[in-house]
Amino acid sequence: MRRWDDIRQVWAGALAPIPSERIRPEASTLTREVLSTVGLPTEKESSETYFYHDERLLRPVTFAGRIFLPFNQDHRALLAVEPDGDAVYALYPITPPVIQFANTDLADFIYCYGLLRARVPELRAATEARQVKAIVGQLRRRIKAADPQALADKANWWLSTLDQARQGEI
Repeated sequence: MRRWDDIRQVWAGALAPIPSERIRPEASTLTREVLSTVGLPTEKESSETYFYHDERLLRPVTFAGRIFLPFNQDHRALLAVEPDGDAVYALYPITPPVIQFANTDLADFIYCYGLLRARVPELRAATEARQVKAIVGQLRRRIKAADPQALADKANWWLSTLDQARQGEI
């Protein structure tokens, strides 16, 4: 699990704690602590990707027969935490529905996502495949060091996300 200072450093102040009245009571102790102490990123990555800071945090979703607490959405998926655990999952509303493991807990997700976000300008500016491959390789090593489970299975969200980065789709 990431220390709060590590997360704050990678986001360079672009985090806002979530007021306790916007955190579901069934969220785990760790999830509640991350949300109330560190918070969620405040920067919008694009018009299609954003972290919730409003009443959407209070709306659990049922997905493939399981309950989740969403905290982020993009054009493809919701990112959410299971209330009876700490794991973060990507929920894809396709047929059949797809649930991809992302991180062991919300703190690790915010930290790892911050690592990716910090390298996006370099990825977009890279003009050679070897540059992109090197950046993605560095990200892979840092994510694996932070949360080994994030890259433990080929079906995990981070592997598909890093593959998109490698292909210039981020």
